[in-house]
Amino acid sequence: MREGYVAMGLVFVALGLLMMAYPRRLGRFRNRGAVDSEPTSGLKKQIRYLGGPLVLVLGAWLTVLALSG
Repeated sequence: MREGYVAMGLVFVALGLLMMAYPRRLGRFRNRGAVDSEPTSGLKKQIRYLGGPLVLVLGAWLTVLALSG
């Protein structure tokens, strides 16, 4: 069971890094059903500076807790 939490934490870390590196692509993926799928600058900033670091910290925290327990 512990290995599952470690794997999930590492996936969250990787996803957080992807969110910070490619906010435009993720924004377009999120808006794919809209008439204009190009993300706004505000959405790109939210993905890069808010969502990415939060997911990264969550993944690191989950990994450390799973490895220490």
